[in-house]
Amino acid sequence: MMIKYNGNYINPKAIVRFATFPLDSFKNFFSNDIYVYDKTNQTIILDRSIKLETTQLIKSIYSYIEEYNPTGELKLSLINIKRNLFNNKKISDKDIHRIYEMCQDPLVVSGLESLISKEKRKYILQNEVDNEFISDCIDVLKSIVDLSSNDDFLKGISISSASMYQSIVRYGEKLPNKLRTKDRKFIISLLKYLARTVYKTSPYSYFCIQGIGEVTNHSKPFNYLSNKSFSRINQSILLRLLDKSEEEIIINTNLWMDNGEIIFFKKFDGPLSHSTYRNKENLISIKKRGIIKYLLDSNQSPKNGSYEQWILFLKGYDENLTSSQLNEIMNQLIEINLLVKRKESFLDQYDLDYIPDGLNEVFDLGRKLGNATSKERISILDNLREHVGHLNINFQDSLVSEDVLLKEEIQLQEKEFSMVFKELNLLFNILPIYDSSLRKQLSFKQFLKQRKNNCIPLLLTEFNHLWESARRQNSNNPFQLEEINELNELYLDLQKSLSTALRYEDNVVLISGEYLDELSMRIPSSMKKNPFSALFYFQLSTNEEIYLNKIYSGFGRCFGRYANHHDGLRESLQSNLSYYQKQFIYKFAEIKDSVGFNANLHPNLTENFIDYTNSSLLIKAGQINLNDLRFEIENDVLQLKKDDTAIYPLHLGQMSSLHLPTGYKSLFSLFHFDSIQLGLSAFSIQKHVAYDNPVHKIPEIKFSSITISREKWLLKKDHIISLLSASSEGISYLKLIDFFTKEQLPLEFFTYPIEGIKFKNRNKINDYYKPQYINLKSQYFYRLFKKISSEYPKHIVIEKIAPIHSEIKHMGSNRQTEYGIEFFRGSNNCGNRMV
Repeated sequence: MMIKYNGNYINPKAIVRFATFPLDSFKNFFSNDIYVYDKTNQTIILDRSIKLETTQLIKSIYSYIEEYNPTGELKLSLINIKRNLFNNKKISDKDIHRIYEMCQDPLVVSGLESLISKEKRKYILQNEVDNEFISDCIDVLKSIVDLSSNDDFLKGISISSASMYQSIVRYGEKLPNKLRTKDRKFIISLLKYLARTVYKTSPYSYFCIQGIGEVTNHSKPFNYLSNKSFSRINQSILLRLLDKSEEEIIINTNLWMDNGEIIFFKKFDGPLSHSTYRNKENLISIKKRGIIKYLLDSNQSPKNGSYEQWILFLKGYDENLTSSQLNEIMNQLIEINLLVKRKESFLDQYDLDYIPDGLNEVFDLGRKLGNATSKERISILDNLREHVGHLNINFQDSLVSEDVLLKEEIQLQEKEFSMVFKELNLLFNILPIYDSSLRKQLSFKQFLKQRKNNCIPLLLTEFNHLWESARRQNSNNPFQLEEINELNELYLDLQKSLSTALRYEDNVVLISGEYLDELSMRIPSSMKKNPFSALFYFQLSTNEEIYLNKIYSGFGRCFGRYANHHDGLRESLQSNLSYYQKQFIYKFAEIKDSVGFNANLHPNLTENFIDYTNSSLLIKAGQINLNDLRFEIENDVLQLKKDDTAIYPLHLGQMSSLHLPTGYKSLFSLFHFDSIQLGLSAFSIQKHVAYDNPVHKIPEIKFSSITISREKWLLKKDHIISLLSASSEGISYLKLIDFFTKEQLPLEFFTYPIEGIKFKNRNKINDYYKPQYINLKSQYFYRLFKKISSEYPKHIVIEKIAPIHSEIKHMGSNRQTEYGIEFFRGSNNCGNRMV
């Protein structure tokens, strides 16, 4: 059962993510790669000392000339040295010897001697740094190969990059005698993977171990090493493997009639796109006449049948149609999505009633991955590639995706999380101020009052155009509704407080808990009547400071992918939703759609589900076709109705709404949000840029005790590139470290872009936007930073690491740890005790 907490509910289940490697895993690597930084730091300190002594020597020479008025060659040499020092030019040996022989002032002579000595030392240090960048010593290579030889890491690499796996194995078997250019490139490439498995908790294979937590009053140790993996084969590959003769073709069940026209959605790339970034739709409208009328009205149609059966049926419309013409008509009907291939509804590897014959071997190979060693995985994946080679698939996209889950449940003691619950509850209560779906729903309600038809595709498409048009004009209130104005005023009030605090240029901007509590009380009660849920991903420090990472919609969404792989989790999630919906007039219904992203796959969590694009193999209990639904306004509340039942549509897949089909996204976004950004967005960051400065500091932002945005700095790319374009790597490195030191920038940070660029490959898109850990005390992380920086258009963001590694609350695992806690908005009479 859920936890009742101060008017809301908390899911007693939690998500806990651990990085694969301990936080001290780079210890040997850094000990072998610290030499460059140490020498560079000595050079910088020496250089600053030289500048001070240069200034002092210029003053001493000037004073000597003023006091003793030397003449002849001595005066000429003193003037030459003073001028050259001032202009940062080399001093001639001739002038130096004259000063030593003829000048009687000890301040000038000793100052010159000291300066020359330090310049020589600086030259030696700089040469040592330059030489290190071209050193053929293999110690760094050995340390990084040793670290990457961990079998769990190799299991993840085998799925992520077969070529990198093979390289690691080759280096593990035999290291070169000396370091070559290709070895340095290998180190930089491998660093990206290793840094991810030490410093991040992005769920992918063995790069991140995930666990299901339970908030409880009990304490029980858990075994971090006891885990299990489960793999999902790429859905588009599975579908294309099915023999065409096994296809069953049905009439699209989601059709609408409007003024004699048939209206429905058609995806650009079909119901299942290999690339999730092209899951968009067109609205199709065709007249119901001719062969279309015959197709839809005839009682003799196959309803569901093979390609050949449908050809036979269509021939009944006109016996004179040739075989070529019939094939062309048939292909057009499939192309526009009026006829749907039943194999395209092959969605969910959890709920299959059967495995088609063409997939048995593939499924067997997929199942073997979980218990296979890294070496065995390569063989299995090679077999998979051979099995699907005839499909001419671009293997830039992974064959499989994999999650690794702890076998045992992690017990989170309620008393240890009491402060977390209090702070997150405060944050949860102000989320409606940021919720775009609430504004969309109010606008759609007004839009619906002005429309006579109830054709869902038409309504969603027309409203989507209206909404996007308003957004382009920086408006979220196309009908100028007072309710939205009221909500926007609260948002502006908060932003004004934030902007005022930012102007003080403190290291931390604090919005008090009292202000946030008062702000939440000002949200009109009429806007708190609908179901509302959010999941917070965050990190904890040992002194109980909370660092927010992400906010996703709740309702069990982030748990679903694990539901069939953790005892009792599916039942718990279903029980939560069943219990929660009883407070409202709605019945929850997940929208199911075939989109090519394996982490979307999960068992049904709601009793009912909306079959968005004929995605079910068979008609199942609780299945709702989209065209069985209609919009209504009842008691001034927008409702989606099936018969007399109000349906509340939920998006419970992992995929971001950015990549969902247009109609799907438009439908659920009227009822709940996808994710919420509380910290400064990319656009907000750019608003604070002082374009004449190479660095702009953006302070840490805290809402009460929660850091919602870590301290960060915006760097101008042009300036950074100018530093990195020196005559040698050593000088470039020195200039960069000197710049970071002067500007008091951290040498250890995460970096990411705030401007997008175009990519043809999905993996490159993902790689570009991922925050990358950098530690500039390592010459190889410096090289990685240089490479990444060159790809960013105009700006480079560096973000402070918080909490620092030594203060992470990691439950005894000494690993980067992230928690996910889910809240539901409840009625005001809820207590704060566990039910």
